[in-house]
Amino acid sequence: MCTSTSRVARSGEGFETATKAAAGAEQMPVDMPLNSSPVTVTVAALEEKIAASEGKRWVDVGFHAGVVPGHIDDLEPLIDAGVGRQGVSGSLGN
Repeated sequence: MCTSTSRVARSGEGFETATKAAAGAEQMPVDMPLNSSPVTVTVAALEEKIAASEGKRWVDVGFHAGVVPGHIDDLEPLIDAGVGRQGVSGSLGN
């Protein structure tokens, strides 16, 4: 079972709270790429998220890549870095 860390991150609790909860519930948190900061549309952003979670993960965590216009050339390097993919059709809104 997967859960998103983005809601927890927006509340200020972050990876540590999300992964502790997941450890007790046999879940694997997956960071959503487009509704957390930084948005994961480049390898640099992915590396920043991974570094921010160091020492705060109690279970394995998945990272997805955002598939958005203007970053198509970044997709293959992100896949090579091991991310999953998430695409959104239409407007993300505010």
